[in-house]
Amino acid sequence: MQTPVSAEVQQDLDCLVTALGTRRASSDIDLLVLTNSGLTDPSVLNKALRLDTFGKLKLPLDLIVEDLQTFEERRLLPTLERKIARQGRVVYAT
Repeated sequence: MQTPVSAEVQQDLDCLVTALGTRRASSDIDLLVLTNSGLTDPSVLNKALRLDTFGKLKLPLDLIVEDLQTFEERRLLPTLERKIARQGRVVYAT
């Protein structure tokens, strides 16, 4: 059972959810978080984000944490990163 969220939070989440088809109640959030190379172990950050952030909202989430250098190398190959680079949306960047 999903925890209800405020309209403000739902609006932000709606911005995160980009589907290639129709969004349904069973849809999840597909999120790629890019880090600066060597700053944080991606697996540690993945676990922290799942537990501390999205876990509290009880939302279905497909989360990938990857360093920027790896993403830049892999986006040129026939990989998931390439699909993300072509079809994904930047939600937040610094």
